[in-house]
This record gives sequence, structure tokens and C-alpha cells, in this order.
Amino acid sequence: MPRPLFLAAAVAVLLASPAAAQSPEAAFGILDGCRVAQTLDDGRALVLDCGTLAPAQVAAHYEEKLAEAGYQTVHATRAAGLTMILFDGHGQRGTLAVAAEDGATGVSIGFTAP
Repeated sequence: MPRPLFLAAAVAVLLASPAAAQSPEAAFGILDGCRVAQTLDDGRALVLDCGTLAPAQVAAHYEEKLAEAGYQTVHATRAAGLTMILFDGHGQRGTLAVAAEDGATGVSIGFTAP
């Protein structure tokens, strides 16, 4: 597993919650150019392989999808090749992580405990 996907999978496993009402795929969709690399915790967390898509493009897409779905950003951290966002809404909290290394971009998105 490429390192960005490993990081994304680790974040998703740590943060997924059995209380989530819907899957991230249902809530936010899958960006064209990305594929589901792993589904975790009965679908409450996803790891996506976004290949060579720019991490900033991927992060911007999912930030827009979060807002469209009625979620608010609680905290965001951005550094070169890494975006971490904590969000909440609809009685749920979640995390989005976008990581890139060596030209590969990985994403994890999942719901945490309310």
C-alpha cells in the first residue's frame, strides 16, 4: 500500500465510529479520478486512492462537498501535501485527511462519535 494510502487508512481506522448514520460515499461521493482503495468499519470510513491528482484539488473538492452536505469545518490543518479537517453537522463529527507523497494522493474520510 503506498504511504499516502497507509496514512489515510490509519486515520480512518482510528476515527471511524459505530454511531455514523451514513457512509462517506453516500454523503460526499467519490471524486472523478479517485477509487475506493478500502472500506473500513462497515462502510463508515473510506480510503481513496486518487493517483496523481493534486492534493490541493482533492482537498478543495471534498471541502466543497462537506459544505454542500451541511457540514461545518471545526478545525483545519494544512501543510505541504497534507490536509486534515475535522467537521461536524447533522449530529455527527467526522474527519477528512488528504495526504500526498511521491506523486500519489490518498484520502480518508469517515465519521467519528458525535
